[in-house]
Amino acid sequence: RLAILTWVLTYHHSRIMSLKSVKVKGFKTYREETTFGPFHEGFNSIVGINGSGKSTLFAALEFMLDPAKYNLSDEDRSKYLNSDDAKNRDLSTAHVEVVFDNTAPRRFESTLSDEFRLRRQWNSTKDEFFINDKNVSRKTVEERLSVAGLLHKHQHFIVMQGKVTELAQHTDEQRLQVLTGIAGATVYDDHRKEAKDNLSQAKDHILRVERSLDEHDKQLNDLKGETTQLEKF
Repeated sequence: RLAILTWVLTYHHSRIMSLKSVKVKGFKTYREETTFGPFHEGFNSIVGINGSGKSTLFAALEFMLDPAKYNLSDEDRSKYLNSDDAKNRDLSTAHVEVVFDNTAPRRFESTLSDEFRLRRQWNSTKDEFFINDKNVSRKTVEERLSVAGLLHKHQHFIVMQGKVTELAQHTDEQRLQVLTGIAGATVYDDHRKEAKDNLSQAKDHILRVERSLDEHDKQLNDLKGETTQLEKF
C-alpha cells in the first residue's frame, strides 16, 4: 500500500528561513547515512509505502528541534539508535543533521554563512550538539533556534495530529502566548528576566556592602574617640 505523508516541510517566506536538507545515520530504522533533500522552498510531500520510514523522518526532526528531547537519560536516548547498533556499546556515533537556508532576514545571526547546519550526534553514553561543525551547549542551541523563530516549545511548525483542534480552542491569552513565541520574543523575555534577577542580586549585594561600611565607619569613629581620650592622659 502506498502512503503519502504531506507536510509543509520547508515553508518559505521572504522573512523566514527554509529547510534545505536532513541527514540521518544510525537513527532508528536508518542505519546507513541517508540524506533527504534538497527540499523545495515551499510545499513538500514525502511519499512511500507503509513502513518505509516517513514517520521516522518526523521523529528525527523532533529529536533535533524539541528541547524536551535535549535532556534524555542514556537509556531513553538509546531508544533512538538503530536497533542493531544499540546492541554494541562501541558503535560509531549516530547523528542527525538539519541544514537551513540562512539568507532570509530572519536568520541565525551567529553565523555569516549562507547555511546553518545543526548537528546532533550521540550514542548510549554521550550527546553532543554542533553548529556549523563547532561544538556548542544545549542552551546555545535553544537560544539560536528561538531567535531565528525555530523552536518546538514556542513554535507550531511541527503540527502533530489533533494540534489544529487544540489551537482552535485556545483562549485569547493562549493565542497571545503562541504569537509571542512565533515572533521569537520569548527568548528576549527570558534574557530580560535573567538580567532583572542579576540586577536584583547586585543591588542586594551593594546594600550589604554599604551596611558593612557603615558598621566599619562607626567602629572607626569609636576608636578615634578612644584614641583622643587616651592622648589626653
